[in-house]
Amino acid sequence: MNTLTFNKLYIFSTFENKAKYIEFSNGKNIITTEDDVIGNKKGKSTILKNLYYTMGADCYFEDKWDVQKKISVLEFSVNKTSYIIFRQDKLFKIFDLKKNLLFKTLKRKELSTFLEKIFKFTVKLPNRHTDKLEIAPPAYFYLLNYTDQDKMNGSSFDSFRNLGEYSNFKLNTLYSHFGILDDRYYEVMKLVEQLSEQIKALDDECQLFYKMLEKIENELVDKVSFPTNFDVLQQEVDSTKNQYEKIVHSLQLTKNRLINQRNDNYEVKQELANLRKIIRKNDKDKKTINSHTCPKCHSIITDNLELKINTLNNEEDFLFLANELEKESLKVEANIYKEEKKYQQLLDTLKRYEDKLALSSKEISNVLKHKGLMEVRDKLIMDIGNSQVNLKQAQESLKEQRKILKEYLELKKQINETYYELMLNDKIHFNLEELDSDKFKKIDSNISAGGSNKPINTIVWYFNLLKVKNKFNPDAIRLPIVLDSPANAELDRDSKHTLLKYIFEESDKDSQLIVSTIGFSTSDFKEEHFDNVIELSNSKYELLNTEDYELYKELCKDLVLINE
Repeated sequence: MNTLTFNKLYIFSTFENKAKYIEFSNGKNIITTEDDVIGNKKGKSTILKNLYYTMGADCYFEDKWDVQKKISVLEFSVNKTSYIIFRQDKLFKIFDLKKNLLFKTLKRKELSTFLEKIFKFTVKLPNRHTDKLEIAPPAYFYLLNYTDQDKMNGSSFDSFRNLGEYSNFKLNTLYSHFGILDDRYYEVMKLVEQLSEQIKALDDECQLFYKMLEKIENELVDKVSFPTNFDVLQQEVDSTKNQYEKIVHSLQLTKNRLINQRNDNYEVKQELANLRKIIRKNDKDKKTINSHTCPKCHSIITDNLELKINTLNNEEDFLFLANELEKESLKVEANIYKEEKKYQQLLDTLKRYEDKLALSSKEISNVLKHKGLMEVRDKLIMDIGNSQVNLKQAQESLKEQRKILKEYLELKKQINETYYELMLNDKIHFNLEELDSDKFKKIDSNISAGGSNKPINTIVWYFNLLKVKNKFNPDAIRLPIVLDSPANAELDRDSKHTLLKYIFEESDKDSQLIVSTIGFSTSDFKEEHFDNVIELSNSKYELLNTEDYELYKELCKDLVLINE
């Protein structure tokens, strides 16, 4: 069993020269502020949102928090191996602790593929348009482990943005987490899909052969006459020539675009290299300014404050521009890959048309040969026999694969029964009479309590899903459970205490727990051990500060400049 742990979080605003650093522990972590009157808007939610946001999910930030201009850095561990992940808007980089770059991308699915190697876990969902299974973006990895205080809507995964990419994602994602939709299931599903396509193709092939055979036999009068229509065959050759010329033209256009893309990529990389030289030179100039010497004329400066300020502002602009150039380079490289793939496809098509032209030209000279026509008829009869044999084999194989799928149906039944029992017990525990127990029978049914019971209903649902996952997929990676102010809704004091007590007692003991709340006191939960209690003392809307920026700005700069 693998375990993911969040260790250190850095949030940078290079435009403001501010940052925030938070350190987490294994076990139970509490982020809190003062009482209800003055404890809100100090950044608890922002800290928690940035955890899975940095890992590749999109969260609901307030408009005041301009996330696209922020840089977030998260040190995390999988078992005993630690990594650093960097995110700025759509740009992701992953490093080891020595700051060696392991991976970078602008695409979420590429990030998912890399994280799968670390997590030994992934979620695959059917593409909405092609119905082909594909690895899903990282947000689908984390759905069971994060709740947003403003999105506690019962049995709905609403805490992350942009989840509508896949139809019916809720049920498929749940079964992926529960280990039902494992590699074996995907292989069987893929084989069923391939066999179904093969059966359809073989059936169509048989029908085509029958029609061709019927046409040939109709042209054989008393099995002696010959076909004499050259016009149709010649027309086919002429049509093939026209298509051939169009492909050659498209090939040239694609080649030109590919050359232009490569030139653009070279220019962007040159600009990025020049910018890095400027940044490094700027660093040298700062050292010169600190020694009271002008970096240009080398004269002694009595008051260098204004020069320091100008140099600092230039540096922040250069860092932001470095990020933008690096993102542009990745976009151009993606376009180059598309054009190269298209170029190869055109080459393959060109080869097929060349072969077809040669074959058609040969047929013109031999079309009147009666022996050849009879050979075609005999070949068709043999092909029909072979296709029928292959069709029967494919149908038998499909039957066997569908038997395997029935085994998965039985596992799904067991999952639903376990889920029903867990939900029924918690309904009684919290006296949630408004919940319809019949809806517990199917794990994808929507259930929702109203008013002050909604956060209780939501937490119970998430926790029971995790319990089902741990029972049916015990070897799956354990992710941190991140709960954004679960007890800060319209709950009275006793209800808040009951819900927090439930969270502390029922949370998976093998998973890191990170909870935010207002006015938390360890004395209210004397039976519990808390590994890390963080109290935010900053003013409202002032989570970031200059002190943390000065301490960790070199880390931010290093991760921005490291490119390979």
